[in-house]
Amino acid sequence: MQIEAGDIFYSSWGYEQTNIDFYQVTKVSDSMVTLRMIAQDATEHDMRGTCTPRPGEFIGNPIRRKPRGNGAEALLKIKSYAYAYPWDGKPKNFSTYG
Repeated sequence: MQIEAGDIFYSSWGYEQTNIDFYQVTKVSDSMVTLRMIAQDATEHDMRGTCTPRPGEFIGNPIRRKPRGNGAEALLKIKSYAYAYPWDGKPKNFSTYG
């Protein structure tokens, strides 16, 4: 997969709950990708729900990452416990705790 500016990635992480974060690629260089977390729309009921990204509504500062993967599907290591994958355009499921 060729990563391009404007592409949306998502990260699903958590232990007792499932968190979803969305990221938008803002710049691509030869070996690095610059991306920013973006806001999301979420619908929740009974401690679970679905969410979708809101492209262009940035949260926080840009981060730079080196793409990984076998070429068929790129992934970006966001943190030690979270990788981001290309978003397929479908709402993502999340859960809450407590």
